[in-house]
Amino acid sequence: MKWVALLFCLPVCLAAMSLQEAEQMALANNTEVKAAEELLEMARQGRMETISRWLPKLTINSQGYAIQKNIPLLKLNKHSAFMTQLNLTQTLFSSELFHQIKYSSLMVDQFSKLLEAARNDVLFQTRALYYLIALDIKKLKTAQENIDLLQFLTDRMEKRREIGESTIYHVNQARVATANISDTYFMAEKNLRNHRDQMVQLLGFLPSETTFELSQEELDVEQFAMLKDKVEKAQEVFEEGSIIKSTFVELEKKIMTKLFSEGEFHKWNLMAEDFRPDLQLSRTRMQLAKENVRIKKSEYWPTISLLGNYGGAPTPYFFQPSTDFTNQQFNWGFGFSLNWTIFDGTGRSRRIKKAQAEARAVAQNAKHSTQTAETEVRDQLYQMEEALAKYLSSSSNFKLAKETLEQAKSQLEIGYITIYDYLISVDGHIRAKTAHDEGKYGLLASYFGLLHATGKESAHE
Repeated sequence: MKWVALLFCLPVCLAAMSLQEAEQMALANNTEVKAAEELLEMARQGRMETISRWLPKLTINSQGYAIQKNIPLLKLNKHSAFMTQLNLTQTLFSSELFHQIKYSSLMVDQFSKLLEAARNDVLFQTRALYYLIALDIKKLKTAQENIDLLQFLTDRMEKRREIGESTIYHVNQARVATANISDTYFMAEKNLRNHRDQMVQLLGFLPSETTFELSQEELDVEQFAMLKDKVEKAQEVFEEGSIIKSTFVELEKKIMTKLFSEGEFHKWNLMAEDFRPDLQLSRTRMQLAKENVRIKKSEYWPTISLLGNYGGAPTPYFFQPSTDFTNQQFNWGFGFSLNWTIFDGTGRSRRIKKAQAEARAVAQNAKHSTQTAETEVRDQLYQMEEALAKYLSSSSNFKLAKETLEQAKSQLEIGYITIYDYLISVDGHIRAKTAHDEGKYGLLASYFGLLHATGKESAHE
């Protein structure tokens, strides 16, 4: 795949990336995602370590001493003593260990949800930033086009002044307008550079070493099936009226009620319950809290272990050393160990009550997360309503502004209007074009925000 090759290329290889390629690279290379992946691996290894506590434990202990006197018991004239022990311990029953294994499995699930949350955040940031860069490019091109237009107008006013058809006042008006739009150009250029640096960082690289360019600079809202459907249905209603009529507000209410019903709100809320990582994470935390209560309760149960021994003495309680490592007398022994705390004051009961209080707090936090998720989903739908209305109204306004500018240009040529009147039309065209591009971006951003709020990663339909 192209994005895999990009990871090993020179900095210029980040140029001309599509949104899908940027998403894949961000998921593969973003530092926050990679950190979440390592935390998940840490949890997996922690689970395996907990399981290993239930496996047999085999130890060998060999001791050798140089002693001051010989061993009278053996009546050997050697000043040395040796003893080797091979011990086997196998836990047969431990309620606490059983619940700790279940707890470690839930920890793996928790870090898995954290990884999903990190991916969901990075996808949203990548999508929003990708089209924000496209918007910056649009604004930069708009500013450049208008600088060229105003510079042409300034030169024209100079020539007309030379032949007496214009005054220095008109020339200065054109120069001031050019200077003002130049400030807009430099601001757009600064924003573009800043957002490109943010994108490079999001992709896991250093901005000083890497460049980034888009392969798709158009703010195409109809490339996504949901937005295309909403725009087409909204356009049907808006075509019945006009943005300059008094019925515009009623038309807006009508289309929003039609496109964003309570059924639609309910559908997206259900989607959030299924896909949103923080809701899944809150449910896992509730399970962890309940399992922690069980761990504390398991302290009332005993731990039973099987013991095995093979070595220089049948049991650890009978010490019979040998005078040489090779002449040790090996014997075997088997037994069991019972460890049961009968009374520890009120420590266990207090730990249980503490864990139960923590579980109730976690349950309340989970309830709060559910409330927050529903509020955020509804807010994103409200933002989409607003963005859709702005997009449709700005589209109509931009068409009107283009017509007005063409009319002003022809009227300026025949001297019917002044340069000041023409500059008003130019300013109106700039504002309408910018608002139209911002309307497109706002609709795209609200759509990505809705996907982020519901946790639905597969955004491209």
